[in-house]
Amino acid sequence: MNRRMTTDQGQSRADDDAMLDAVAVSALDELQFLCRRCMEGLRSFELVRSDLVRIEQRMDAYADALVVRGPAVIEWLSTLLPTAETAADACGIAMALLEARQQPAAQTVLAALATAEAEPILHGLQAALRRAPIDLVLPTLKEWLASGSPREAALAAETLVFHRKLDKQASRLSQLIDDEDPTVRRAAWRAMALAG
Repeated sequence: MNRRMTTDQGQSRADDDAMLDAVAVSALDELQFLCRRCMEGLRSFELVRSDLVRIEQRMDAYADALVVRGPAVIEWLSTLLPTAETAADACGIAMALLEARQQPAAQTVLAALATAEAEPILHGLQAALRRAPIDLVLPTLKEWLASGSPREAALAAETLVFHRKLDKQASRLSQLIDDEDPTVRRAAWRAMALAG
């Protein structure tokens, strides 16, 4: 993935911005590495809860390191998300965009979620939505659950349940567990199980 920051004209940033490039690229690489470790760690017999807590704290720090760099980095991340190649790539970028708490950045994540075809990318986006703040995407997720396609509704239900914003009595869930698409059924059952 090309992580070099460029201006709209495709020219390299000025030399005085070279440090920003290095810091942003390094922070993103670390965040994506930690996303991978966290996703792997959830199924690991070697990592314990305290290990995952430390990983998550470091993830927050690297996401913050990206966000405080300002609008240029947020724009850069927005252009990188559609080119994500792995679950960890998508997770790190989406997490930083959501942590920015800016509507355009949040909409970029929703657009990627709505159009993601590859299972690893979808998994990475969902991991980011479970970890990061969803206040800016919450209305859209609730709309997807109420009236979106079965795929959108299932994705929304899985995200909402992790943030304790899912009404387990939602009538849409009972429809989703009988959907013809096994991916939708699986997501609906997971959401219902996690909702308790």
